Amino acid sequence: MSLAFDLTPAQGGSPTAQNAVVCQGQPTPFGAGSLAEADDTGDIRQSMLRRLVVLDDELLICDLVAAIAELSGFETVATQTVDEFSHVMTEGAAPDVVVLDLNLGMTDGVSVLRHLREIACESSILLLTGCEERVLQSAVAFGRTLGLTMLAPMRKPFDPAELQGALDQYALTHSAVTEPELKQALERGELVVHMQPVVEIATGRVVGAEALVRWRHPVRGLIHPDRFIPLVEESALILPLTLQVAQLAIGSISVLPGEPSVAINVPPTCLGDQHFPDQLVQIAFRHGMKPSRVTVEVTETAAMADPAFTTSQVTRLRIKGFHVALDDFGTGYSSLRELHRMPVSLIKVDRSFVGSILRDKAAQVIVKSIIGLANNLGLGVIAEGVENRETMEMLRSFDCKLAQGYHFARPMASDAFGGWLKIWEARGVELTVA
Repeated sequence: MSLAFDLTPAQGGSPTAQNAVVCQGQPTPFGAGSLAEADDTGDIRQSMLRRLVVLDDELLICDLVAAIAELSGFETVATQTVDEFSHVMTEGAAPDVVVLDLNLGMTDGVSVLRHLREIACESSILLLTGCEERVLQSAVAFGRTLGLTMLAPMRKPFDPAELQGALDQYALTHSAVTEPELKQALERGELVVHMQPVVEIATGRVVGAEALVRWRHPVRGLIHPDRFIPLVEESALILPLTLQVAQLAIGSISVLPGEPSVAINVPPTCLGDQHFPDQLVQIAFRHGMKPSRVTVEVTETAAMADPAFTTSQVTRLRIKGFHVALDDFGTGYSSLRELHRMPVSLIKVDRSFVGSILRDKAAQVIVKSIIGLANNLGLGVIAEGVENRETMEMLRSFDCKLAQGYHFARPMASDAFGGWLKIWEARGVELTVA
């Protein structure tokens, strides 16, 4: 198949509109234009780092969206057919944002959403369509059930200023953060925790939740941990950040009825701090919560970096009454000997395996083997990334006891977890067992 690119500027419109690269046949790859270009003032605009793909069967819409996106600092690719779009999404670097129409002639945007789920798309998706509001909102909800990141949608005809504002906000939210900013966030109490429930598969009972940190920035909005945790993992801020998350998580869960547990992710630096176990005890006692209701999650890779020292710290945490989970199990290199020596309470099967068991025989064998190993060693086991009933049922057949994932609930603000829990208690068995 030959690749023919038409880089001729769109006819008519403003100079900005003419900068948009519009597909004629095969899509134009990222970076097909120059790495720097002059605007009307003669200033040089450097190569854009953020990327956007638009799929719409109307050429004019493709052109307009691309032009607006460039104003917001995005490199753009415009596609008019699903084949072109699929080629871009699978052959090139993944875009930050996908702008998608729902009405695509012989196919539709819902089918495209399914395809994006199949290729494990991590792009943020903005639906831009002329469909009625109820259809649009239903499509957004469907995308979220697939585990896709859905931005606030827009209806055609749309206001170009509104689209530019949304893309500008996205760019601001996803711009680089700095250590001084995060230090100020800690001082101002801008960190919050979201809870994702852990469910007992056999009964539908919620046994606890994993606490996931978010940064509620006053300007950028809600920032996810992958944007700022790597920045501070080896800095002096990581310990106070982790302790603040523990304080928020334990304080939030301690007031709920039924004594649910809470799991807190602990980076290697904190686990290596001699005072951390004692500080965690103090936080639990401050909220009148037994350490046995708190699980410290440590990644398998981090634990195996220095297994002897990790074992000593895990032992201290267990002596004080905490549970310890080996997170992302299956992605590291732990031996059976080390797993036997390290007194962990449970294993969390990595989502990369769990999410593949319906279509990948090897993933099935791995997950089933890990669950059997955990059960035979008397350890608890949680399957992460359970996104549909079929996956849950297969895990049930493997004798997996606990699970978490979008099939049950997306992570939610800690102050909303109690209300969600009441609703789930009325419908949980129906949703998971029936």
